[in-house]
Amino acid sequence: MFQCIFLGWCTCRENKTGSSGFVSSPNYPSNYSNNEDCLWIITVPVGYKAQLTFFYFDTEEIFDEVYIFDGPNQNSPFFGAYSGKGIPQVHTSSGRSMLIKFVSDHSIVSKGFYAKYDAVSTGMTCFGALKKFHKLTIN
Repeated sequence: MFQCIFLGWCTCRENKTGSSGFVSSPNYPSNYSNNEDCLWIITVPVGYKAQLTFFYFDTEEIFDEVYIFDGPNQNSPFFGAYSGKGIPQVHTSSGRSMLIKFVSDHSIVSKGFYAKYDAVSTGMTCFGALKKFHKLTIN
């Protein structure tokens, strides 16, 4: 399943950078193909977290899945695997990167998915970081 990451066998691979952008299954809004093995690495600017919101989701239940990781690779914490027709929850990374992987099997195809990523504030300002550091050094 994760041969694409290790061996570079992906049928589609893309590095997405910037404050916002879109990720979709191949050929969306038409059907994706059989035997897809896709990988997107999202990286937002320093000081922000990546937030992923799905607007459409329809894959073959159990056999065609989207995997989401909280970081830039498969060793990152795992948010979850999604398939079927339910829209996945919004995911926000703990850092500035997120990995999305899509795999389809040899039969039954659907439209797939369409999602948007946004850079969202970490909520920490320079003053907040200084205040937190100051508190730690005094106590």
